[in-house]
Amino acid sequence: MNVRWSIVTLLVSLTFGLASYSQCVPDTTITSDYYPPFEDGLPVGQIGIGYETVIYLRIPTDTIFPDPLGNVAIDSVKLTGIDSVPVGLEYDCSPMSCAFAGGDFGCIRLYGIPTDTADTGTHVLDVNFVIHGRPFGVAYSYPSTMSEYSITIKDGYPQGQLKVNSNSRLKVVMSQNPASKNSMMQLQTMSTSSYVVSIYSLLGSEVAAYRGNGSESVISMPLSRFNLVPGVYFAILTQGDHSTSLRFVLQ
Repeated sequence: MNVRWSIVTLLVSLTFGLASYSQCVPDTTITSDYYPPFEDGLPVGQIGIGYETVIYLRIPTDTIFPDPLGNVAIDSVKLTGIDSVPVGLEYDCSPMSCAFAGGDFGCIRLYGIPTDTADTGTHVLDVNFVIHGRPFGVAYSYPSTMSEYSITIKDGYPQGQLKVNSNSRLKVVMSQNPASKNSMMQLQTMSTSSYVVSIYSLLGSEVAAYRGNGSESVISMPLSRFNLVPGVYFAILTQGDHSTSLRFVLQ
């Protein structure tokens, strides 16, 4: 099936739950068969990090059916599933039925948070369609699979998991997760030397930081100190050459 593709990606700041993701919107300006080339693959994802990619479609008006049917006008193309999708990712479409009329525009959104470290590596995606047409005026359908796109997942921290570096006694935890502006962040440092807590968005941008001196006892600080808006964040606690991180959700 000759479709015209275009791909965009972003790591999004999420509110709690994936329902906050918006449905993709078809791009009616697509003119090439597909863009970027299949060999470019889909954007790289990472365990524990929000991921979203949109494939924009321009369904052709006709295609070549198996012999002896030849060139046939397309009534519709139905996406029936995508195989080999990493755990934690799912897809939806616009239109929601994932059925695209011949000559029309649509899009497929692959989104979520990869959660299984066993999925680290490259996955060839089998995108399965059923093409519907009417050769000689008779309804006819046949399956078609596109396997030219792949997605690579890098290692990371599964959702909600606290990761402490080797030989490090550093810890950072939340009094509750999902958190509210009244929640407390609790730190365990290795010594009384200075430390820094950096807060990063899912886009990888540092949005806040706090510096202080370590303690032999647990250090508690209100999350409101960082003036964060609702979303998903990483807290990175660093002291000397050691660091640890925690993924948390602020409602």
